[in-house]
Amino acid sequence: MTEEKRTSSSRSSSIHEDVTDMRQQYKRRGSKFDDASVFESINPENRAELTRIASNFPLQRRATGSQESEARLQRKDTLEDIGLDHPSLDPTSGQFDQYKWTRMRLKLMDKEGIPRPPSTGVVFQNLNVSGSGSALQYQSTVGSILLEPFRPSGWLSFAKKSPEKHILRNFDGLLKSGEMLIVLGRPGSGCSTFLKTLCGQLHGLKLRKSSEIQYNGVSMEKMHKEFKGEVLYNQEVDKHFPHLTVGQTLEFAAAARTPENRLLGLKRQQFAKHITKVAMAVFGLLHTYNTKGMSCKLEISENRSS
Repeated sequence: MTEEKRTSSSRSSSIHEDVTDMRQQYKRRGSKFDDASVFESINPENRAELTRIASNFPLQRRATGSQESEARLQRKDTLEDIGLDHPSLDPTSGQFDQYKWTRMRLKLMDKEGIPRPPSTGVVFQNLNVSGSGSALQYQSTVGSILLEPFRPSGWLSFAKKSPEKHILRNFDGLLKSGEMLIVLGRPGSGCSTFLKTLCGQLHGLKLRKSSEIQYNGVSMEKMHKEFKGEVLYNQEVDKHFPHLTVGQTLEFAAAARTPENRLLGLKRQQFAKHITKVAMAVFGLLHTYNTKGMSCKLEISENRSS
């Protein structure tokens, strides 16, 4: 080690000892540690060394570099050079980009002053639900199927009516706007009953009067009377018309949910066709557009298994 490095190391150690002593003195006096006062209390030689070290920091160059980096990182609209006829916005092209399509749609909505669709949260308190009859049908298992012949109540219409059973008991929860909730449970634990209740599908179910369900402050009764299409329950078993193609089925669903204010003045039928193709492109189902429902179901199962 050179003499200059030894001197610098000795001074650094001396400065550290001075600062440590000052901290202890301030602590004993119960005073607040003041950096300016400590600096003035250091002996002149060590203070000069600190000044020399601090003066060598390239603060100006750092600031300049930071400004240059900030200028280079300015936000740029990636859709600026993309027209509405660009292949990335066409769901039937091989270059379709869902992210760019969504961003362009939001950009056009803001430009035309069309409000973005709201997202509704739900809060439930003291949720108590009971049911009887078909509402208590559990998911079949190998054991339940084998024992079915020994349960006349399951296949005889004149059998004794099943008693009412308490399915959900004292459920409380909050699902905020934009959040996603997954419900897991074994067969018969009440998962489907819980989802049906939140969606207002109470056929065969009885909701206790003390139970409270609200959607962003809107009561369940008002929601299902005035905004019925905003809260839906999709069951596990598919129900469709097998004589309709996949495209026709989805176009009907899109037409039923077509907003009153549409982008670029599209007609209802044009909007439904476009949204249908976008949805099918996202899930890789465009090749089933003209396929009948039953064949489509088989193809979807094959895709899932692969």
